[in-house]
This record gives sequence, C-alpha cells and structure tokens, in this order.
Amino acid sequence: HYLDRLQVLNELNQLIASNVDINRVVKNLAREVAFRFGADLALTLVLDEHQQELEVKGGYGCAPTMVPKSIDSTAGFLGQVMRLGGHLSLSDIKVNDGHNLKFFTELGITSVNACCLEVKGESLGALLVGFRHETVMPQNDLIRFEEFCQGAAVAIANARSQERITSYTERLEELVTQRTSDL
Repeated sequence: HYLDRLQVLNELNQLIASNVDINRVVKNLAREVAFRFGADLALTLVLDEHQQELEVKGGYGCAPTMVPKSIDSTAGFLGQVMRLGGHLSLSDIKVNDGHNLKFFTELGITSVNACCLEVKGESLGALLVGFRHETVMPQNDLIRFEEFCQGAAVAIANARSQERITSYTERLEELVTQRTSDL
C-alpha cells in the first residue's frame, strides 16, 4: 500500500520536474488516473479563466466527441466538488438526479468519483473517474486518489507557470531585439 502511494507520488514528481506543456500534462493525468484506479473512463477538467466552466482537457476511455467540451462548474455533482473541495462519489449515477453528468450514463458509466484539483486553496479543476459497474472505492484507494489529485494539481500549476515564463521570455526577447534595432 505505502509502496504504491510512493510510486504514484514519484511518477507525479517526475511529470512536474519534466517541464512538459499543460496539454500533455492533462492528457497524461487522465490516462494515469484511469490506469491507477482501474477506471473505464477518466477526464481531466480544468477551470476556464472566468471560473464558470470546467473544460475537458484530457480524457481516457472514450472518443473526445463523446464528451462535452465543457461542463458547468457551479451545478450538479461537479459543482459540489468544486465548492466543497476534496473527493465525492456516486456509487450509482442512475439513482441520483441532478448530477449534471448525463453524458456519463450515455457512455454506460454507473459509478463516478471526482476530486477537486487545488493548490494553496485555489481550485484549478477536477479529476473524474467513471466505472461501468456499481462500485465504491475502498478507503485506501480514496486516500491514494486524493493524493494523486494533489500531485496532479501541482503538476498543472507548474505547467501553467512554465507557460507564463516562456511567454515572458519570448516577449522580452522581442523587446530586446526591437530596442537593439532602434539603436
């Protein structure tokens, strides 16, 4: 159990240290979380700049055309996850109304687990895993899922910081070139 937790954290640290762009990070996170927890479907959702929509940025287990491009971050099951933070589960999605995840039922998903991705109290998005059979994650898996999501949030925050640094660097290079040509 502890070795598996350590391995997950080590892999996330390698992803963080690799300075990979955010698109690759979110795709890797979706694939890795599905693999780690035996999920039939996994989505990495990232908050848009207005913090109103969760944009589907990474997915595993279905074609990208089968899921919406974005989901309301204030309503339904994901709205709860984003407001409360941490982890929430639906062991049978068909029994619960108002979850705002109709596309999951259309994909044959029965059980859903979601965890907020947050760094220093700032919500960045959520990781969502779905199963085609009714299931409840054991306590050890819930702990690993939350730890994975904490590491995933750091990886996303790091990738965003790297993008900003790259953008600033490119802008500075343009300004230096412009200024040098003026002299």
